[in-house]
Amino acid sequence: MKKRLISLLAIALVVCTCLPMVAHAADKITITSAKSDSAAAGKKALAECAVENLRSSVEGGLWYMGDTTSAPDDDSDAQPGERYLTLGLSQAADISSIKIQWYQGGSAVDDVKATKQRAYIFRIEASADGTKFTQIYPASGDAKSGKGSDFEEYACTFSNAVAVRVVGKGSEDGLYDSGDKNGERDEVSDKFFAIRNIEVWGTGKGGSGYNAGGSTVNPGSSGGTNTNTPTGGNGGGNAAPTGDFENILLFAGIAVVACAAVVIIRKKLRER
Repeated sequence: MKKRLISLLAIALVVCTCLPMVAHAADKITITSAKSDSAAAGKKALAECAVENLRSSVEGGLWYMGDTTSAPDDDSDAQPGERYLTLGLSQAADISSIKIQWYQGGSAVDDVKATKQRAYIFRIEASADGTKFTQIYPASGDAKSGKGSDFEEYACTFSNAVAVRVVGKGSEDGLYDSGDKNGERDEVSDKFFAIRNIEVWGTGKGGSGYNAGGSTVNPGSSGGTNTNTPTGGNGGGNAAPTGDFENILLFAGIAVVACAAVVIIRKKLRER
């Protein structure tokens, strides 16, 4: 009976050791700046409008909308028929996924709707220095979004990223809000790619992050804006999170100690 109890205790210790590792596998990384590689489609559709904690810096901001037919900035390396949205992170991070809520209708103040039924054509890239970008989703070519109004999560990995960008090529199958009776396709809207919200998930590694341009927000504040800074935010003054590798070593050490304690206890019981 005692041996069975000790075995159950050992299992419980291992489970309790592993749970924190699973719970802290990914965190939401703060985005401190956002910039499009061309003029916005409208005053309320600036790059910052794609990020919840940056949207308040744009008066009446709704969502980001990029025009794939607009003239690119001089430093843009986008190909014809595409535009991109660059996001600066508050710190370097090992990315595990990107979550995007594509614009499918509704407004910033009413319920999110999925009336436009657009499938957006896109790819996601990341950079460790804000200059050289590597495609991280999909593995090659372009991806196509769903047509719903909820967040879509795209699993992708990149180490020590300080910047992420979404390259959009417009949309397919967009329908008129008022023209759905005949199922007419909204040819005008096909040139846009529009994002209501975007989030970066992973493990923060600390550091100064990257300033993509536009407005920046102090991650330690509740949404107030300040002027541009050369390196973006610094995590709001908080200590840099421990990386995945360090976490694994920490929890592995605890597991070894726990198992050793169980072995010693069982040995003592046998000696009795």
